[in-house]
Amino acid sequence: MPDILKGLKKYADKAVDSVKNSITLDRISFDHICVQAKSSEDYENILKNIKADIEPIVELPHAGRRITVANLVKPFDSKGVTIDKIDISEPKPKRTVKERGFDHIAFVVIDDFDTYLEYLKEKNIKFGDAIQIGKDRLIKFQAGDVEVEIRNNRLGLEDYSTISGDQKNERSEDDHPESSDVKELLAQLESEKEKRLRALADYQNLQKRTEDEKSRFMGIANASILAEVLDCLDDFDRALKNLKVDEGEQVGLRMVREKLQKIIDTNGLEPISSDVGNKFDPNVCEAVGVVAVENDDEDNTIREVVQTGYRMKDNGQVVRPLKVIVSKKN
Repeated sequence: MPDILKGLKKYADKAVDSVKNSITLDRISFDHICVQAKSSEDYENILKNIKADIEPIVELPHAGRRITVANLVKPFDSKGVTIDKIDISEPKPKRTVKERGFDHIAFVVIDDFDTYLEYLKEKNIKFGDAIQIGKDRLIKFQAGDVEVEIRNNRLGLEDYSTISGDQKNERSEDDHPESSDVKELLAQLESEKEKRLRALADYQNLQKRTEDEKSRFMGIANASILAEVLDCLDDFDRALKNLKVDEGEQVGLRMVREKLQKIIDTNGLEPISSDVGNKFDPNVCEAVGVVAVENDDEDNTIREVVQTGYRMKDNGQVVRPLKVIVSKKN
């Protein structure tokens, strides 16, 4: 586990204890803990080191700096509070931070925000002016040496510039100088997303075409080999037919012939059926002879099968055409 997360549990326990010593937790719920980087480079390094331990929600350009809001992959319990969200922040512009560390712990008011402020006053908790961030409000106070942030809403995904305490009226999104940057970034993000989706689709189409071409070439290669096996099978049949020995002496040859036949069957070949008298089909038949006929009905029909043809069962590819003698009308 990265060192920054190892220290998180220790800081969280201290922060929750400090809050409990100042106020009760029954009117607020945990929102996040903020980790302050010491520089922009350190900010990048933190994100890189804890990449496997967080699920980023959004990176916000906020008050001239970047803040990444993320869920912890493995939340943990701290004094009865479930710590499940963290934000990592760059230093504010022109601010020198000597070392990284935990900046503050944040909670969200369960009931009305103004009512909660009255509750803090009753507890004699000194807090700063309410800060307006877009439509959100927050206050900060010290609990021991821990800075506590109390918000009226959970840390949102919109980008708002921080407004000082004396500017408490809500501003529209267009009033914030950073909102146009956010819109531009979102547009760029959408554009990049579309590019990635198109590239992925192109790659998948290329992959499919490549697989189809590979399958087609393999089919052609297999067909060529199987055609030669068929010729060997025919040679065995002719040899067995013309061999002048007892059938018992043909056992070895028949075993070899059966192995060849098994190769044919295993590779999904089937005989091309075409009976005498059927019309000649040049797609599956090869004419090796012609017989003259007088009748129109007999023209271009099969008169004799000279050699059995074969094709693939799955796609119908002809491995060896049916060799036939065809009738032709004078």
